[in-house]
Amino acid sequence: MSQTAPILVIGHVTRDLIGDQEGLGGAAAYVARTLSACGMEVALLTRAPDGPLLKQLWTDSRISLHLLPAESFTTFRHHYKGGERQLSLEECAADITVDDIPSAWRNLPFVFLVPVMSECDSDLLIALPESELIVGVQGWLRTVESDGWVRPCAPPDILLTKRLLAVTLSEADHPEAEVIARRMAQQSRLVALTRGDKAVTIFEKSGENDIPIVPVKQVLDTNGAGDVFTALLGLRVMCGDTVMTAVTVAAKGATHYVAKGMAGVDKLQPVNRARLPNHYVRNRIRMLIARSEVPEDPGHADNTLEWLLYLEPDAGEALQLAALAHDIDRATPERVRRENYSDYDTFKAAHARRGALLLRGILEGCGLAQDIVDEACHLVEVHEVGGDPDSDLLKDADSISYFDVNLPFYYQREGWVESKRRSLWGYQRLSLRARKVVENIGYADEPITRLLQEVIYESIDAG
Repeated sequence: MSQTAPILVIGHVTRDLIGDQEGLGGAAAYVARTLSACGMEVALLTRAPDGPLLKQLWTDSRISLHLLPAESFTTFRHHYKGGERQLSLEECAADITVDDIPSAWRNLPFVFLVPVMSECDSDLLIALPESELIVGVQGWLRTVESDGWVRPCAPPDILLTKRLLAVTLSEADHPEAEVIARRMAQQSRLVALTRGDKAVTIFEKSGENDIPIVPVKQVLDTNGAGDVFTALLGLRVMCGDTVMTAVTVAAKGATHYVAKGMAGVDKLQPVNRARLPNHYVRNRIRMLIARSEVPEDPGHADNTLEWLLYLEPDAGEALQLAALAHDIDRATPERVRRENYSDYDTFKAAHARRGALLLRGILEGCGLAQDIVDEACHLVEVHEVGGDPDSDLLKDADSISYFDVNLPFYYQREGWVESKRRSLWGYQRLSLRARKVVENIGYADEPITRLLQEVIYESIDAG
């Protein structure tokens, strides 16, 4: 098995019965084969008996297949009536747990969790802290009734509250698919809801957006099209593409599959692995920030990066690293403390300088290119004041995130007077564009909502 594959795929491959034909199916198989077609090295963890059905996977040189023991395949029979597909489950292999992951695959940077019948233990969502997770939700929205028919069911709570890199589901997966997508978007970077050949709806913290797709004129095979979409969307998000680009590429690849099957996928343009972000560096930063005594710091770090990418989807690697690490000073016991400075701005400047020094040690220790190191550290040093387009973007993203994530924590610790002072300081340094974003942020607690309204009104009155 490969120890160098950047991508781990977990889920059951399946035996699909369609009429009098049988074939290899399952999201894990489609995702792995699609990633391979794009030039990626893939580690595939599944549970199934060995046999001729797996030939397509064993003979793919880019796929390292680890088979967990099973007496039988998870087997679906496909039924069609009026153009609609229904599934019945004839056999189901055992679940896949954290303990089933080979040690060499425990720390891979990217993981696709793509169950077909809830076989991916929900602990997998929290047991891989060094990995970014891309999730195909479909298999967590299924249950089987006593007669064998597959029906929709409610997702596990942890799925709705876990931070994920990208999520996909279809409106056909569940009658409340939109509700599920909106809830997951409150935590995840990106949630994509596919609507057949009509459109893809993108859910982000900042809102929703329908992206139309071009219908396929000639249909060869629709089974697996959503899984091809999941693979391509996740891959493009990993590579740092904009949401629009990622969805467009994923939708185009899925239509190629519908028209030509895997032959259409095999003709996709390979992705340069060098485009994948330096996950190890980001993980080092996140691990240090996780030690902060300030409870909102980990969420604020990721949220600032998310707002940066909302403001500037094409943000470079140095700017993204600076967004993630801008408050890294607060994560150490020797952090710069407010009580040691006569005024707030001087305190903030010292905090930024020390953060830049800490970040330089991490980035240089990881062997990043010197120009990226220098630029990221410069941006952290000036993130409180801005002064050029990139640092102004970072300042806006940081300040928006204060209102989006930090303010409820700050209010609980500091009370009304100090929270209002800090919020006025933060709001008044926002650009006009960023102020409009903050004006649309809402809170569950009425006093915090009222505090923000007062901050906005007083800032308008002050000119």
